[in-house]
Amino acid sequence: QLQRRADLQAQIEKTTTDMGREKGAAEAEIEGLKAKYREVAAEIKKVEAVLAEKEQIEGAAARAQELEAAITVLQEAVDKAERDRERAQEEVHRIEKEIESLKQIRKDLEDDKDLRELVAKGVELQGKANEQAAAIKALSNDPETARLTAELATLKSRAAERDLYDPACTSTICAAIAEALKAKEKVPAAEEALKARTEEVTRLKAAAQAIIDAHAPEIENFRQAMRYREKWIAAEKTRLAGEIGPLGHSLQNHQQVVQGNTDIATLKRREIVTIRSAIATKKALATRLPDLRVAESRKQELNKQQAENVAAGSEKNKALNETIARFNETLAGLNETIRQIDATINYDAEAGLKDLMAEIKEIETMNLPNSDNLIERAKSRLAALKGDLDRITAAGKELTSVRVERDALASRVSHWRYLQNACGKNGLQALEIDGAAPLISSRANELLMRGYGPQYTVRIDTQDEEGREDLDIKVLSEWGTDSLKMKSGGERVWLLHAVRLAMALLNKEKSGRAWDMAFFDEVTGALDSKGAASSFMSMYQPFMALGGIKQAFFVTHQDECLSYADHILRFEPGKNPAWQ
Repeated sequence: QLQRRADLQAQIEKTTTDMGREKGAAEAEIEGLKAKYREVAAEIKKVEAVLAEKEQIEGAAARAQELEAAITVLQEAVDKAERDRERAQEEVHRIEKEIESLKQIRKDLEDDKDLRELVAKGVELQGKANEQAAAIKALSNDPETARLTAELATLKSRAAERDLYDPACTSTICAAIAEALKAKEKVPAAEEALKARTEEVTRLKAAAQAIIDAHAPEIENFRQAMRYREKWIAAEKTRLAGEIGPLGHSLQNHQQVVQGNTDIATLKRREIVTIRSAIATKKALATRLPDLRVAESRKQELNKQQAENVAAGSEKNKALNETIARFNETLAGLNETIRQIDATINYDAEAGLKDLMAEIKEIETMNLPNSDNLIERAKSRLAALKGDLDRITAAGKELTSVRVERDALASRVSHWRYLQNACGKNGLQALEIDGAAPLISSRANELLMRGYGPQYTVRIDTQDEEGREDLDIKVLSEWGTDSLKMKSGGERVWLLHAVRLAMALLNKEKSGRAWDMAFFDEVTGALDSKGAASSFMSMYQPFMALGGIKQAFFVTHQDECLSYADHILRFEPGKNPAWQ
């Protein structure tokens, strides 16, 4: 019993060790599952961050197309405002020139040449008249006449002094009488000189007056002409002011129109810039549509992995709890057995030792041979069982290794299957088509608008009406929506060409290469009218502008298409190529 008790105690220790080892391994495996759970949860969180923008991403392409249409409307408004502004500006320039011309006429009237000549001529004649009047005035106060008059008066006064003396006195020595006589003798000469001077003055005054009288009508005519000219100038100034005033109001109105259209164009351009920024954002979101589809598929896969991970963790926890319970149950049984053994061991059995030894001898002599045979058979059976146990243990290890390898292979198969689905026709290819279709449609419609106006609009559908995978180009017009296959040959040519040009622009953007040349080989061959060819060729300029294409080479047999070329290399039978 003591040995059995010791064996049971050793078994308890071994069981406890095994339980700790299995618990540690199970907990390590559970911790690995938890780490994997956290990794998958983080991945799911990233995927959900992408899916949170699902509505924005799915509506981005349509919204970008709506914004492109809004830009077209705004651009038309800008173009109209620019045309109205240019017309108003031209009218402003015309009115300014007209006002400037009228102001120049008014300025010329301020310094009228004819009036100036009339004034100068009148001044000249008036000056001559004034000279003659001054001469008459000077002659009226002629100093010579005054002198002669004074001299004659003096002589007469002196001659009169003779009458103061005795008339009978004839003395020649009397100075007073002599001087009076002498003065009396000089009076006739003085009177004659005064008369001659008076006559001369009268003649000169008459001649001056004749000149004045001769110029008076001419002066009056000039004055009359000046008055008429001044009245005409005043009337012209009034008339010009009457014309300049309304022109000034008209100029102000047209300037307001210019400023208003300039403000409108500026405002619309700002709106266009804002919308282009929004378009860039929407296009960036639209390019994430494949990421969205991948995220949706990835989330399903991650949810599946997480569910499997949770299930495996639960299974591991359950198995661990069952193992611990089983070990605890075993330990409880062993402890109970030890307790029972402790209760049955008789530590005072020395007295019965002899009886027991006798019994042992009897057993050894009688029962042991049979027991040895039983033991040998038991050993043989134990050896066979041990071999089976070793094989079972090896098989268990191999099974564990195979399970680990199976799990790894299943994980790899899951990833490869995910890549197979993602890269297959229903995965990235479909998403690529779904994401590219709106961009191609938008670019194609922009080219069609530049070349043909709003007559037609194209749309690329990737699913039919029943939701099955499809790829069809739909044409929208005022007559409804039809498939491109239902259009006439000429319409299909230029509609399909617009789509091909749009695909070329998309391929250029996705390639990351700086392509700057384009080549077209007789793509206008099916066009039969000049108008169709002209509209068809009109798509090349916006195509080059959108794609940054510097040179485009095209081969054509239609002369009306050559007008769109900057240079022509012409081939004719029997002649060398001519470069034009």
